Amino acid sequence: MAFTFSLHVFATSQAPDVLIYKGNTIPIFANPLEEYTDFDSFRYKLFGDKEGDLNTACWRGYIAEWEIIDEGVMFI
Repeated sequence: MAFTFSLHVFATSQAPDVLIYKGNTIPIFANPLEEYTDFDSFRYKLFGDKEGDLNTACWRGYIAEWEIIDEGVMFI
């Protein structure tokens, strides 16, 4: 007896953070804020209560916008 299975897997790609450099908007698919071990303790202060706004394209609950100004990085 032989069985044949067809397996299709679909996933939603995650919304990128945004980097603004010299007037250009560039999507970045790294999540630098997630590297902080205590990020969850100040997530609410930065982004508010977004529990009801989560969707499959943004499980982390926010999209950060970064801008390079005078060779430094500023979180907006």
